[in-house]
Amino acid sequence: MNIEELKAKYGKRLKMVTISISEDEKYEFAVVRPSRHVIMAMASKKDDLEAANEVLIKNCVQAGDMEALEDAAVYTKMIETLGEMIAGAQAFIKNA
Repeated sequence: MNIEELKAKYGKRLKMVTISISEDEKYEFAVVRPSRHVIMAMASKKDDLEAANEVLIKNCVQAGDMEALEDAAVYTKMIETLGEMIAGAQAFIKNA
């Protein structure tokens, strides 16, 4: 799928992520903020961190230099970034 098709499919959940290893080594990815179903699938693999991370990558990274994810630095930064996408949400409480 190209970016326009991904935008049509995922809407505001689609984000572009650039992972920079050095000034001349950068990788671009189209990623989707994890859904509740992805989080539940990860939770079912709580005893296997590698399997849980694979669920996250396979369901959220939609396009980009997929071979670069074999590099530990790129893979680790992608996992961290996807985690930030989940934790970055805010909630506000007020009196009813």
